[in-house]
Amino acid sequence: MKGLNLLIVFFTIGCNSQSTMKTETSDLNKYNIDTNILIVKSKCAVIYNPDTLKIKELKKSDSNGFYISTNDVMFYISQIHDFLVKKQINVIETKCRYIDFYKDKKIFKQFDLSGIDKTWGLILYNGIDKPIESDLTNFELDFNKIMKE
Repeated sequence: MKGLNLLIVFFTIGCNSQSTMKTETSDLNKYNIDTNILIVKSKCAVIYNPDTLKIKELKKSDSNGFYISTNDVMFYISQIHDFLVKKQINVIETKCRYIDFYKDKKIFKQFDLSGIDKTWGLILYNGIDKPIESDLTNFELDFNKIMKE
C-alpha cells in the first residue's frame, strides 16, 4: 500500500504545470520557472499540488498520516478532474508557489501557496469574478456558484 501511495505522489510530482484540456484561450496561461509563478488569464480550474520540498516537510511532521491523507486527496482530485473535463473546463495542474490571476492586463488576485497549510487544492476562475479556493470534498457547490453555466 505504501508503494502505491508513493507511486501516486511521484506521478503527481512529475509535472510542474500542465493543462489537461486545450482551448483557444489556454495559450494565455503561462508558467514562469524563474519566479515560480503561474499566470492565469482565462477561465479555468487550477489544481495545485505540493512540490518536493513541501512533501518532505509533510512527511517529517506526520509520516504515518501522510500516506493515508495523500491517498484520500488523490481520490478527490481524480473526481474533480473528471468532473471538470466533462464540463469542458480547462484544467491546469501546478506545483507553483504563487498563482497570479489576471483581468484586463492587471493582476486581479494573487494566491500565495508557500505556507505549509497549502498542500493540495482547487481554485476556480471564470475569467470575470475573483477566483475562489474551493473545498476539495464539496467543490460542486462552488463550481455552480462561480462558473455559472
